[in-house]
Amino acid sequence: MDQYRRIRDLRYDNDITQKQMGDYLNCSQRSYSDYERGTTRFPISALIQLALFYDTSVDYLLNLTDDKRPHPRRKVWRNMQSVREDKKHRAVPVLHQEAKADQLMQKH
Repeated sequence: MDQYRRIRDLRYDNDITQKQMGDYLNCSQRSYSDYERGTTRFPISALIQLALFYDTSVDYLLNLTDDKRPHPRRKVWRNMQSVREDKKHRAVPVLHQEAKADQLMQKH
């Protein structure tokens, strides 16, 4: 399946291994490989994390547009700029913390 070719190409272009992406997405190298080959579908949360990581949109990752520019994001996602710059840093805990903080703010 070639539906995730763009995701694979972005990884190659950035000299990132499947193991590194698996660590970033908090999954095994094998799981990431299955996602990239299309034998297992990417979870929506993983697609969002990849869009943040590559500073693009999910639409671009899924080949729904050729426009690489990301869509305007909420303020929470803009705070991830420093995390995206360090490609070896695992952003999963940070995303979960910010999402929880956002949920708490909405409740009040």
